[in-house]
Amino acid sequence: MTLRPLQHWFENMSSRERFMLLAFVWAAVLMWGSLQLKQVNTLKSDYLSRNSMLKQQQLSLDQKDQVDQKINYYKQVFQKSISAAALVNMVHTFVQETGMTPPTISSSRQTAQKDSIFNINSVTVNFNRVQYRDLVNFTSKVLAEKPYLVIDEVTMTPESINPTLMDGSMRINSLELKKGALDTSSAVATTAKK
Repeated sequence: MTLRPLQHWFENMSSRERFMLLAFVWAAVLMWGSLQLKQVNTLKSDYLSRNSMLKQQQLSLDQKDQVDQKINYYKQVFQKSISAAALVNMVHTFVQETGMTPPTISSSRQTAQKDSIFNINSVTVNFNRVQYRDLVNFTSKVLAEKPYLVIDEVTMTPESINPTLMDGSMRINSLELKKGALDTSSAVATTAKK
């Protein structure tokens, strides 16, 4: 096929028709170019996003040894996990061992955030007319269980008649490891499923 009929048709056009045809062709070229530019920008943005994600993943993979060391450290430090029931039992044992006047004990459990590996269990010990030395012995027993037990808050008021007798309250917290929190194999399996 030759282009002679098209050339003949173009030559027979008036200058106004030629101008309109060239304007239409230029508009089509500009529209096509802008579409191509948008596609190039989309591809570039997608490439940069994936490249950034790969770099972040590589940084995470590079920290694997440090994470494993921290997990092993926490496995050694938190060899035992104290549930809410175990915490209440420990407090009762401490009360009996120190010979304190039996206090009122109330417990609560605070479920930690989703990304935390611990649940926080609390016991509030409300004591009345307790000998100061018994309270010191009780506190020493709780502190001896660090890092498993932590005294969070203490309020004490001595009696006005006999200042060796104390009234007040003490809140004791324990950390309970969530089931499978330090199991790295389950984390890898969960990640692989995603």
